[in-house]
Amino acid sequence: MTALRRAWASDAAPLLLAAAWVAAVYPFEPVVLSTDNLGKLAVTSAPLLVLAVGQLFALVVGGIDLSVSAVVGLGSVVGALAMTRTGAVLPGLAAGLAVGLAVGALHGGVVAGLRMPPFLVTMATLTALGGAAVWLTGGQPVTGLPSEFVRLCRGSWLGLPFAVWVAAGVCVSAHLLLGRTRLGRQLRAVGYNPATARVSGVPVGRRVVFAYVSSGICSAVAAGLYTAQLGAARPRLLAPESLLDVLGAAVVGGASLRGGRGTVPGVAAGVVFIALVGNGLDLLGLDSWHVVMAKGTLIFLAAAADAARTRGGRS
Repeated sequence: MTALRRAWASDAAPLLLAAAWVAAVYPFEPVVLSTDNLGKLAVTSAPLLVLAVGQLFALVVGGIDLSVSAVVGLGSVVGALAMTRTGAVLPGLAAGLAVGLAVGALHGGVVAGLRMPPFLVTMATLTALGGAAVWLTGGQPVTGLPSEFVRLCRGSWLGLPFAVWVAAGVCVSAHLLLGRTRLGRQLRAVGYNPATARVSGVPVGRRVVFAYVSSGICSAVAAGLYTAQLGAARPRLLAPESLLDVLGAAVVGGASLRGGRGTVPGVAAGVVFIALVGNGLDLLGLDSWHVVMAKGTLIFLAAAADAARTRGGRS
């Protein structure tokens, strides 16, 4: 039993689960391991990986960001409108990133300054920002994006799609920050015990703001990737249940809902698992509701395992 707990707690555990899942699906749908299927899955999962890394920052400080789908939608349409009106890519990228930064700063400032529950704050902005994105566009997609921007997702370099390179860059940067810097140690300290962190001289409020800004920027980057994939911007670019994938990947990957724990490699492994589960269920011909039910069950089990680990580690 001790060995199993250690395996689950490791970053490699989701990869072992993913391998077991693929082994179960392969006899019925061998295409699950085809080069074409895995290549498409890598491209479509790149934005999810970026979102999950952003969610990790919020979880590490003991918070949560439920607004990711709305930030993605708003960042998508604001960036696309800037591109179509200027005819240039950089203004659109800057506008999209500004949306993520501003929303993250708002979340962090309210959570840290007013001591409001992160769940309530980000749930409120989920609704408000979603409405703002629809208002800006009249609920219609924004088309006519510059071809250079669309190539961001559809092009490749050294045999790998640009979207994968972008996601890899986000992962490496986040991994180095969380695992190799004093700032990363302070973020974990805030999530593990904010009172102790404050006594130890950690600027708790500023670290919370930083975590939510990081989440917002990651949502904006993911918005750009999703928009490039579709070749158009939409106010409702992600379905509400997409939050299941984001939270599921983070929690399955070892991030704690109580803060203080989680690694980028673990979250990346969680994304691999979640993506392969969804892909396998699609290949097996299950409808979307069955897929959502399966993912919801996985998140519940991962959250229960997290509660057991946390109780054992802090008792």
